[in-house]
Amino acid sequence: MTAAERLAALRPLLDAMVAPSAGAPAVYEFAHAFEPLCFETLLAPLTEGDHASIATALGEVPGTAVGAFELRYVGALEGLLRSAWSGHEWIVVCHRRSVVESYGPLLCPGLGAEYLPDTEEVDALIRARAETEAWIPEGSRPAGLPDEWWWWDL
Repeated sequence: MTAAERLAALRPLLDAMVAPSAGAPAVYEFAHAFEPLCFETLLAPLTEGDHASIATALGEVPGTAVGAFELRYVGALEGLLRSAWSGHEWIVVCHRRSVVESYGPLLCPGLGAEYLPDTEEVDALIRARAETEAWIPEGSRPAGLPDEWWWWDL
């Protein structure tokens, strides 16, 4: 199964995320399935044809999916950044911030920036926390990271 086909297969998880009864577990189930694809598409970028097939298979990603993702996933990332740490939380922060960064371009490439998750506050928290916590174990940094993913280089 190609990355494009696997992204398109996320539609049921997106729908579950916006269901009226959905909670944080639905968002984390989506994010757990989505994260490996974020890094896979860095090494083998999607083509225009891939984006077209994703758009056809997914249909329109509802704005409520962006809102649910931002509220629960980005909100939980902010909570992690404000909490006490005891281990390798920095690598978790980097992975989760990468998922947030990939969400729009991979799933909703036609949406304007105003519809994508707001990262201003979480980015400020990452920069502040990096002053004392930024450590990535050797061999844990994924290959092919874009220069724009600055949180991996703090």
